[in-house]
Amino acid sequence: MMRGMTGVVFWVLVFPVLVFLVLAACVPAPPAFAHSLLLRASPAVGGTITRAPTELRLEFSETLDLDHFEVQVIDPSGRQLLLGAPVPVQSGPENRGRPLNSIVRIALLSDPAEPSPALPGTWQIRWRLVSLDGHESEGSFRFTLVAGPGH
Repeated sequence: MMRGMTGVVFWVLVFPVLVFLVLAACVPAPPAFAHSLLLRASPAVGGTITRAPTELRLEFSETLDLDHFEVQVIDPSGRQLLLGAPVPVQSGPENRGRPLNSIVRIALLSDPAEPSPALPGTWQIRWRLVSLDGHESEGSFRFTLVAGPGH
């Protein structure tokens, strides 16, 4: 009689737990986002614009350490443009629900030594940063400047 009860206990209590554990081990864990991701940009990633930008606006998934944030803007001729310091966007409808210092504006400055009009073509933005949690991240994107009416 005891031997029959042991089999029933196994099938009713132990076997379902074992099945659960095996199935749980097969389910992949959700990805851990340890690095800050670029969520939006202006000019838009892969976008086309008709007027030369005067500033960049970059929105990231995490708070940035602005002391460890670098951006390069390279025009179609390969020239790296002068940039102002990144300025965090602290308030406004675009920042609701976003981590503090996750949206930055960066002015594109003109270089008096090389005054030249904005070149139509493909521009590249490169960024490198350290999030407040210490994770490094980098990336790049392109946008295209086309000559607008009257150019």
